[in-house]
Amino acid sequence: MGGAICGERVLPYVSAGTASSKLVLYSASSGVDVPVLNLTISQNTIAHGEVTSVGTDLGWTVQTETNTACTSTCANRDAGAAVHGWNGITPVNKTDALADTCLCAGG
Repeated sequence: MGGAICGERVLPYVSAGTASSKLVLYSASSGVDVPVLNLTISQNTIAHGEVTSVGTDLGWTVQTETNTACTSTCANRDAGAAVHGWNGITPVNKTDALADTCLCAGG
């Protein structure tokens, strides 16, 4: 991993963390080490700043079918599991038969 030299370290650098974190990735901002990513003991991930995914498609799609529960719409289109639905612009439960637009995951 390359990076800018800051004192005796090359940035970005990885630290073993502290009692509350397993792993911390640091970068430099105005000459100060700044945490960029923190993986905690409790298996949480804390990203400091914008998170952008590249090269990985989550497989989530938007499907439409008038007045049909999203659980059916997503299954009918082989689009994975229903996550959420909308009746027009009004949010509805994924099992609501009034759904016109559905968010499906993993298709």
